Amino acid sequence: MRIIFLDVDGVLNSALTKDRYKGMIGLDERFIGNLSGLVMKSSIKDETKIVLSSSWRAGEDKDGKKIPDHLKYLNERLKARGMEIYDETPVIRYSKDGYSNHRGREIMTWLYLHRDENITGLVILDDVVFEDFKKYRLGPFLAKSIYFSKAGGFIEPLADKALRILDRQIDVRQLLSERNFDGEKIKEVTKEK
Repeated sequence: MRIIFLDVDGVLNSALTKDRYKGMIGLDERFIGNLSGLVMKSSIKDETKIVLSSSWRAGEDKDGKKIPDHLKYLNERLKARGMEIYDETPVIRYSKDGYSNHRGREIMTWLYLHRDENITGLVILDDVVFEDFKKYRLGPFLAKSIYFSKAGGFIEPLADKALRILDRQIDVRQLLSERNFDGEKIKEVTKEK
């Protein structure tokens, strides 16, 4: 199985996205198309799954404003292109400004909880390099987009890079071991909730 860890803002939209949903920035059809292309071009497209790592899964934006029906809207737009959300990373903790400083830890926790599944590749689609990406050495798995740019969002060259990352063979148990991420870390996560 190949896993795409998907952020929404800055990946499926950008500062130039015109689409709106209930007064909030919506999604850009071009970027959704590029995500669909990534799934379709994956060497095991039938086993390529989308795991939502975006703040959208928590039900509020970066300012703490509730996002009405956000997941329904996202699912409908993905479904129209033959995609669906397989799962979500756990929400560990949000800082005062609304941004998760633990996205790397959330991704590592998800991988740990699914370590017995046959995960052979992964890519992280995000417009932010979170502080703990360095701690968990997730940089090689990141296809970083840009929110505030004319070349922002999940543009085609970035989709090509994401495919190269996704199709690299990995061993999840080895990745977890090399990063010293084990059951003790999961206990810490449980305490924070």
